Amino acid sequence: MKNHINSLQTVTLILGGVKSGKSKYALQKGEMENFSKRYFLATACALDLEMKQAIQMHQQQRAAQWITMEEPYMISQVFQNASWKKTDLLVLDCLTLWLSNLLSGIGGKKMNEQEIVSELEHLTGILQTIKASVYIVSNEVGLGVIGSNALARQFVRLQGIANQRIAAQAERVFYLTAGIVKQLK
Repeated sequence: MKNHINSLQTVTLILGGVKSGKSKYALQKGEMENFSKRYFLATACALDLEMKQAIQMHQQQRAAQWITMEEPYMISQVFQNASWKKTDLLVLDCLTLWLSNLLSGIGGKKMNEQEIVSELEHLTGILQTIKASVYIVSNEVGLGVIGSNALARQFVRLQGIANQRIAAQAERVFYLTAGIVKQLK
C-alpha cells in the first residue's frame, strides 16, 4: 500500500455490514500511516441508551491522537470549512447514519429524496477539492431482504446511491465481513 503522505488527497471507502469491523479497520489503518493530524467525524446521535453506550465504546477505541468532531447533519460544511493539509486524515463514521439523519431530520430539517441526493452530490464535489485523505465508513445494506415499507426501501435505495457515488470517486474500496478485509478497488 502506498503512503498517503507522498500522494495527493485520496478517498477510501470502507464498506461492510453492521458490526463487521469497518470502524475499527478505519482507525487501525489511520494509525498505521504517517498522518500529522487524524480527525474523526462522528455522525451518530445518542437518542437512546443503547446508542449512547455504542458511542462511548467507539470513543474509548480511539487513541488520544484522534481529534473528534461530532456532526450528525451538516457534514459537507465540516469538510468545506476546515483547512485540511495533505498530511491530514479525516475518518467519516458513518455515511449510513448521516443519510438516516437527513431522511429522519435528526440534527436538522427532514429532507426528501431529491434533497438528500443533492446534498450527496454537494459532498462528493467537496471531496474532490479537499487536500486531506478521507476514509468514509459506510454500511452495505443491499444484501438483505427488501424492506416491507416505503421508508425502508427509500433508505436502502439512497444508501446504494451514496455507496456507488463514493465508490466511483474513491481511489480504494474495502469490504469487511466478520472482520476480514477484502480490497475491491
